[in-house]
Amino acid sequence: MNMSTVWEHDFGISKATPVKRKHSNEGEAREEVSKKRKHGHKESHKRPNDPRRMDTMRENMNSTGKSYKFIIEEERYKCGVASCGHQSKAPGDFERHLKEMHGIIKRFKCPHCNDRLEASNDRNRMCTPVDVMRHLELHGNDLFSCFHCQSVFSTEFEVQLHLIRRHLTLEFKYHHKNFDAKGQASVVDDVNVKFECNMCHQHVPTTALAMEHFKMSHTGANVDFTAIQFVDRMTRSLEVVSIPVHRAFLLQQHLICASCDSTLATKERLIAHHRQKHDTRPLAIRLSPLMCFNNFTASSVVEMTKMNSQFDRHIMYTCAHCPETGTYFSKVEDVLTHWSKTHETEDQLPFRFHAIPLVACIHCQTLSTFHDLVRHHAQKHSNQPFVAVNPINQNQCSVCNFVSDNLIDHFCLEHSTILQENIMNPVCLSEGTVNQLLEINVRKNFKCGRCDTILETENDMKDHYLDEHKTLEFDRIEFNDNQSVQLLGGCCHLDLDQITFFEHLANHERNFCCPKCTFHTSDSFEFMDHGIEAHEIHNDACTLDLNNMKTWYWNSRYVFGNGLVLSKYNLIGTSIDDSQRFKEFAQTFVAEREKSHYKKL
Repeated sequence: MNMSTVWEHDFGISKATPVKRKHSNEGEAREEVSKKRKHGHKESHKRPNDPRRMDTMRENMNSTGKSYKFIIEEERYKCGVASCGHQSKAPGDFERHLKEMHGIIKRFKCPHCNDRLEASNDRNRMCTPVDVMRHLELHGNDLFSCFHCQSVFSTEFEVQLHLIRRHLTLEFKYHHKNFDAKGQASVVDDVNVKFECNMCHQHVPTTALAMEHFKMSHTGANVDFTAIQFVDRMTRSLEVVSIPVHRAFLLQQHLICASCDSTLATKERLIAHHRQKHDTRPLAIRLSPLMCFNNFTASSVVEMTKMNSQFDRHIMYTCAHCPETGTYFSKVEDVLTHWSKTHETEDQLPFRFHAIPLVACIHCQTLSTFHDLVRHHAQKHSNQPFVAVNPINQNQCSVCNFVSDNLIDHFCLEHSTILQENIMNPVCLSEGTVNQLLEINVRKNFKCGRCDTILETENDMKDHYLDEHKTLEFDRIEFNDNQSVQLLGGCCHLDLDQITFFEHLANHERNFCCPKCTFHTSDSFEFMDHGIEAHEIHNDACTLDLNNMKTWYWNSRYVFGNGLVLSKYNLIGTSIDDSQRFKEFAQTFVAEREKSHYKKL
């Protein structure tokens, strides 16, 4: 079953009202079968050969309540719309008749059981040809009924979806009847399902426990289980056989494109879909509800398990040379291909990439990158304050990991300048994620065999030899550079010494421009005096100096040997984080400068 079919059925179940029937008491045979069930091996129970008792046991075992009479296919498709009476021998012809002649149906009375299907006052609950066809199939060869309530379905897929939607905390059990050409129940099954985690192979009995298992054991991964069916089958000889059935279906949670509601299994597919269909729109993602897939291949299981095992399943990659294009990549190898075609030879720029984690909108739980979430917020929640939260823990700030039940006040108080400064990716990464990003090796650097100088291209190395080692034979070593790091200052974008980085920010030349006139100066106290004297505006010099240093600090970037570019925001809470030391340094510097200024006066 393809993805679109699954999603269509998913919404079909949620909108359609299951057929209801009166409750029937459970018989003794049903109780004995339930007590003696043993999964995984064959077991027989003999009963007296009484056909009437056998029919009663079948009815109890399936607990269908209302009995739907089997109608052969040639006579099943008769129209129940008033004054019509049309009959078709094939389901396709009958469905075409319903669509062409009746469309939205106000009232349909089943000619076989007198059930009435009617349109509701709710516009979203209209009686459609699909509803009629679904009901008529209840008079077909197969009936599936829920173990826990009175809902009856014509397909196994529908009863499975019903159990996922309505009975999350209960055992995944249902009944199945198959009728032969004479209308006799030739097969009566009691189906019990166990869920096996595709990541760690642990078994759980309910869908609620499956979701809880992934939340606790595989944090951040999408739910991914193989559902294994066990069947108690009652034969015509009154023998109940418990056997494991080699049929299974997948219970998974996928990604949904919020722009068009398309469902995609993996990050790779979602990015490709977004690039093809919504290239000019902000990236917007939702997590799907639990979905089941009856027709699947081994490769689909491997694909989901592979995605869940990746540390970067919630990370998008971009080229650091053209982030404004909004082009996302699912893996760094794709960024390298883009760079080779676009920047390596024509622009002669070094390989650089950003790792951009997904964040969630606090108002609607939509997932996106920080940059695109700002665009999403402007379109959908413009009258609400902007807040980006952790996609796994929505009480955790995505910028600084602060945890609170009131993140709106926290974000407005602590991070309002982020939006004003238009910072692209101010989202913190964990220590483990940073270490794994540094282990990415998609391109080798070159080390000089004479002086250990590290350069990124062979042409750069040849130029280095011409300048430094003219008389020596050309010698270079290719290697994966996971150790070297550059710190590019936010004030001048030059490679700075990490030891003197704070002092560089403190002593870097400033430029204060008056918004009222053409006056400008590099001295904050002179700028403060000008504002008071010329415009009666009071600008605190210490605040101006402090804000300057903060802006330069947070706009500084680390460039690692493998091409990874991270901002100071990305490293909050890691061993590389020096934001607290900088805060103390900056406050001390500003206080001393203020003291020195007034001492001169």
